[in-house]
Amino acid sequence: MTESNLEVLKEEFQNECKVINLQYEYQGYSGKEQWAIISELSEKEIFEKYKLFVQDYIPFLILPPMYGEVRQQFRRNENKHYMRMVRGHIYSLEDDLEEHHPEAAVEDCAAQVFAKEQSRELWEAINSLNEIQRKRLIAYYFEGKTYREIADEEGVDHKAVVRSVAIALKNLRIFLE
Repeated sequence: MTESNLEVLKEEFQNECKVINLQYEYQGYSGKEQWAIISELSEKEIFEKYKLFVQDYIPFLILPPMYGEVRQQFRRNENKHYMRMVRGHIYSLEDDLEEHHPEAAVEDCAAQVFAKEQSRELWEAINSLNEIQRKRLIAYYFEGKTYREIADEEGVDHKAVVRSVAIALKNLRIFLE
C-alpha cells in the first residue's frame, strides 16, 4: 500500500470512526476496554476496512453515532455553562426562558450594559491571542470540540492542543485583569 493510499484510508477512518479514550473521557473508568469507536460500521466492517488503524485500539467498544451526538451536545452545554461562569454572567436562567423571553434574562438596563461590556472585553481578549491559541480556544469552548478532535483536525498531538488552550486561558486572565 502506497503512502498516499494509506493517508486516504486514514482520512476515511477518521471520517467514519471517532475514537475516544474512555479513561480520559470518564474519570474513574476502570473497564478493560480503554477505547471506544463511534461509528455506524459494525465491528466486523471496521476490522475489514481499517485493520491497520484499529489494531492499536484493541480491545475497544463500538458505540452508535447517536451516542456521539449526545456526547457532543453534552460537551457544548458544559462548555456554554463554563463560559458563562468565566464571563461572570449575572443570571442563570434556563435556555428556553432566555430564548423565548430574552427580556427576562437581564434584570435591568444597567445590568444589560454591564453584560455587553464584559462580552466585548472577553472577545477583545480572545482576539489578542495568537492565531493558533485563538482558533483552539474557540473550537474547544465555543464549538464544543474535544482536544483530540482539534488535534486530529490539525494533525498534531492532543497534548499540544491542551497546552495551547491552557496558555490561552492564562493570557486571557492576564489581559482581563
